[in-house]
Amino acid sequence: MPPSTKSFLAESEVSNNVPLGVFNALKAGNSTYKVFNGFLIEESGDVKAYAHHTPPHALCLANCERQYLEPLVLGIKDSKHSFGSLQGPKAIVEKFLDLWPELNNLISRTDKQGCFTLDAVKPPPSTGAIFGNARVEHIPLITQWHHNFCNDTGIPNSSDSEIKHWAETSLKGKNLYFLFKNNIPVSTIKAGRVLETGRSVGFVYTPPEQRGLGYGSEITAKLSQKLLDEGNSYICLFTQLSNPTSNKIYQNIGYKWCEDFSHVYF
Repeated sequence: MPPSTKSFLAESEVSNNVPLGVFNALKAGNSTYKVFNGFLIEESGDVKAYAHHTPPHALCLANCERQYLEPLVLGIKDSKHSFGSLQGPKAIVEKFLDLWPELNNLISRTDKQGCFTLDAVKPPPSTGAIFGNARVEHIPLITQWHHNFCNDTGIPNSSDSEIKHWAETSLKGKNLYFLFKNNIPVSTIKAGRVLETGRSVGFVYTPPEQRGLGYGSEITAKLSQKLLDEGNSYICLFTQLSNPTSNKIYQNIGYKWCEDFSHVYF
């Protein structure tokens, strides 16, 4: 990738938090992606539009001006590259589909996502659970919870071996956490993409039998505070806008809506 790629993505850090986080992980050598396909438009040596595809994930779009999005779309179209879904800022995804109208007839589902950011935590009531790192012996539980998380959210699932590799990498980086109640895990969360001035969190999952007890709020607040204490100026996460419960939980601990995103499946 050209040297100007990172500065282009960082210009709109929150809008580009997915491609920027993936780019930083690849540069740092700690990515779990087996395949990376990059597409970009340059003008006078400066990157002006960007997309990447890390199968089986979505074709991921960065924010850009429409005049540069059009040649990006044409380039991807001419390359005959196939992808099963498309994700990015809502306005950019809509423009992409306008420029490639044939894709509209292939849409099977559209997830409306919200990107929320936080710069100060409002601590929720304590549940008495203990926040701590997940461990290697928890990989079987993490694998099952990952499957459940995908089923709950409609995100394409992964194989046990793929999840195990993801979990091992996450544990090595000390990025996977549990809430423990009486030494039993009752909720999980992952510290995600490393950005320029912030960090993302994701994989917030509480099993059905433990829901409604405040564990999701507490584990998200605990990790968000930890990441702020480590020097990040903000934390971001994605929600499904169709799930009012999770949206309310995050807002109650200090997250504020920032931007709408779309994930379109074909």
